[in-house]
Amino acid sequence: MKEGRKSDFIFEVGLIIVLSLILVWKLTGLLPEVIYFALPIFGIISVIPTGYSAIKALLSKKISVDFLALIALIASIFSGEWTSVVFISLMLSFARAFGIYIESNTENAVKSILKLRPEKALVKEGERMVEKPIEKIVVGDIVIVRDGERVPADCIVIEDEAEFDESSITGESAPVIKGVGKKLFASSLVVSGSVFARVEKVGGDTAVERLAALVEKFGKDKGLIVGMADRFASIYIIVTILGAAAVFFLFRDFDMVLSLLLVSCADDIAVALPMGFYGAIGSAARRGIIIKGGSGIESLNKIGAVFFDKTGTLTFGRSKVKAVIVFDKETEESLLRAAASCSSLSTHPISKAIVSFAESKNITPVQPERFFEFSGKGILGEIDGIKIAVGRPEFLTEKNFILSDKIIAEASRQESAGMTVSFVGKGSEGVGLIALEDELRPSAKKAIALLRLIGVKKTIMLTGDNGKVAAKVSSELDMDSFRARLMPEDKAVIVEHEKTHGLGVMMVGDGVNDAATLKAADMGVAMGVAGTDAAIEAADMAIMDDDLRKIPESIFISKRAIKVARQDFVIWGIVNTVGFALVFLKVLSPEGAALYNFATDFLPLMNSLRLFFPEKFSLLGGGKKKK
Repeated sequence: MKEGRKSDFIFEVGLIIVLSLILVWKLTGLLPEVIYFALPIFGIISVIPTGYSAIKALLSKKISVDFLALIALIASIFSGEWTSVVFISLMLSFARAFGIYIESNTENAVKSILKLRPEKALVKEGERMVEKPIEKIVVGDIVIVRDGERVPADCIVIEDEAEFDESSITGESAPVIKGVGKKLFASSLVVSGSVFARVEKVGGDTAVERLAALVEKFGKDKGLIVGMADRFASIYIIVTILGAAAVFFLFRDFDMVLSLLLVSCADDIAVALPMGFYGAIGSAARRGIIIKGGSGIESLNKIGAVFFDKTGTLTFGRSKVKAVIVFDKETEESLLRAAASCSSLSTHPISKAIVSFAESKNITPVQPERFFEFSGKGILGEIDGIKIAVGRPEFLTEKNFILSDKIIAEASRQESAGMTVSFVGKGSEGVGLIALEDELRPSAKKAIALLRLIGVKKTIMLTGDNGKVAAKVSSELDMDSFRARLMPEDKAVIVEHEKTHGLGVMMVGDGVNDAATLKAADMGVAMGVAGTDAAIEAADMAIMDDDLRKIPESIFISKRAIKVARQDFVIWGIVNTVGFALVFLKVLSPEGAALYNFATDFLPLMNSLRLFFPEKFSLLGGGKKKK
């Protein structure tokens, strides 16, 4: 909690204690005579924070809930109803203290995440292991992480294997075993074993730092929370004031008007709404789902169509070469050397797969003399003065490579078998094909089924891959439809068009090519840890691991939060209606109305408090399990 807010919180707690003691003394008849003289002083002091908040809002051209409370408090003061002043002020102090506590959750979440970072690490230097401060570790360092220690940076395991607790990053409670070639996330805990690992990302680039930044950034967006409260306040307060004026005009009973104002103070709903939404956002964060504040909750609740990128999202994005087909006088070795050499400068999953396959065949790529990458199309390079192209057939044709009927026919056969095909051209002709296959994520099919279960009307896959591969994946996942052979800009156009149908649209992706489409959607979702920085920056929500089931989980949490908010309004409406009836029946005096308001204010708060218990609101079960 920041220093300024901490002092505000202490003030409110102190005020709550003093006002509570005054009420106890007053209601039990044990109030010393001197306190009777102090009662107006404490009453006026307790009004100051409410008055400051109401006036500040008015200067910003807003009508806040505090404005109605201020009117009721001033009316009570002028009528000498000091007990009413204390009752209402006590509830308002509770409300402000709750608000400060809720707002501090974001800051505390960031601090708790960053506290997980180890301060030092063992780094290999020659044959020795040297202890270094974490700030001194650089990309490429070899570190050892042992049983009971935390990983100092994002790394790749290069020797041995161990069991890791990654719950602080992904929200997944079950430990995972990781061996050579597996990614380690900074701050994850070694449960058993030890590994040597090569540092890949340090400082602000690590997953845990990115998570902290997302929590802080998204936590500042109150969106729906503030919007609902402002809309509610502006309408409700005007209606209440006009109603009170009408009652006074008809009955000429000031005590009745004051009682109505005291019953109608809406401080409970003003606290219950943000408390519930922050509870939902916090529950999601504990599952590794970072939602962009209240506006994210609102958008999630309206989602009717979900678009998925294929490569790296529905699939692992780790394509494997299944076949190399050469034509004419070309050899497999020369084709692979040419394709791998050009691909070595690309970060595309297919390029990585080609390089990896070539290296497994003991073919070492060489540095191309020239290199160009065309997003979503292919790569163009030059080796020993010979032009090389790897990519889509239309890309090779565009770059003036001639593709024979034999190559086109073989490509069609491979695609019919569900393969992704990259054409390889040398000089001015197509000389071969590389057929690749990608593996579906295990969580993908369950995620699609859960989306349908919670009422999402459409699930659509968008891919730059060929139609036959797309059809195979779409069928295996039981998706509603797919669009294939798309360029990155095509995906954004399709998403924009879908929004015209009246459904809330979500886009789920992980790559730099998805950034524009994520922006175009009502709700852009980046697969956080695996996603690129550009995708995460463009997104409204991030999934810190790659479990696609957390997409329907986030929508479910949102729907529950909105449902609880509506219940809060219903509870508040019933309570106020009963209170008004009691006032008109002369059952409640101003003092009784203030007590009634104080006693019933906790009902919406208790309802919203349920959202802080994630096991009650989950498709996938509770939050982190205790080990």
